Amino acid sequence: MWADEKFLSLSPQKPSGQALWIFLLTGPFTTILPGVVVAGEAAISERLGWPLRSTKRKMNELHFQKLVFCDRGLQIIYIKNAINYNKPASPNVVRSWKTAWENVPECRLKEDIYLDLLEKLPKAFGEAFNEIARRPSGKPSGKPSRKPSGKPSLNQEAGSRKQETGNRKQEEQTLVDLSIDGDLLKETGLQKKNSEGVGAKIQDTKTTTSVAVQTVWGAYREFHPSCAGIIKSTRKEYRLILARMKDGFSVPDLIKAIHGYHRSPFHNGMNDSGKKYLGLELMVRDSPHVEAGIEMADDPDVERRAAMGSKGLKSAYAGESWLAKQLEKENSDARD
Repeated sequence: MWADEKFLSLSPQKPSGQALWIFLLTGPFTTILPGVVVAGEAAISERLGWPLRSTKRKMNELHFQKLVFCDRGLQIIYIKNAINYNKPASPNVVRSWKTAWENVPECRLKEDIYLDLLEKLPKAFGEAFNEIARRPSGKPSGKPSRKPSGKPSLNQEAGSRKQETGNRKQEEQTLVDLSIDGDLLKETGLQKKNSEGVGAKIQDTKTTTSVAVQTVWGAYREFHPSCAGIIKSTRKEYRLILARMKDGFSVPDLIKAIHGYHRSPFHNGMNDSGKKYLGLELMVRDSPHVEAGIEMADDPDVERRAAMGSKGLKSAYAGESWLAKQLEKENSDARD
């Protein structure tokens, strides 16, 4: 589909969670392994013609919905329910996954994929998968060994999975639900690399969520130091920040939007009423408001308009309005 000339000539898809989900399921970066996509967000952005920021935001949206798991460093994406749409026809098909499985880099995500596929495959298919795939160590390594490593039986794997569920479930939920990539974790001080320098462990979901929200609140307090030092979880702004993160906005996105509003002459009182509109509730009210803040942060003319002052802006807007009417009149006369 993605190589079809007529399909590619159609109007392109705009950035959305649904479009990204379909692309990951059917796109050119899929592998013979159900749900395993080997590609980074930059490559996906280039193929879809989307801005990288939009792709990351939509990937975060899929994270929040628990539709995908990612290792951004090794550029591996796992669509957890993809096997439901692409079931192997026979155990021999599963055995044909051998080379593709060996080409997936060793990491914690590969271990998760192994356990998830083993759990979802029927017994005979699971036995075939166990023949060609050893359980990953969860740590990066060199070229995978082809020698048998005393891998456990299916029953032993089931018991092991049950024993690990309590410990792993919290960590998986944290890494997926927060949708915070490596750069953001570094910025907020939440990322702790292991001895191999790969991966991130976060100890508590609620604590990490709180730190992310407090980071956004701290950026807002830079402009309003009289605000409370800590924002309580009962505040409406707290809930709105979480809602925008669920929409796919990262902490840096929200901070950028805050800076954008504070650069805007209109929101700083240079308007007809002379009233300032700098409440955090307004800035994170919904996705369009956040997008508007980000655009204002990127607008090179904002500071020029601010320097003009309120009266200067009114004169400029009046002049622009007059010029637009004159051009419209001239065009109308030319048509007549």
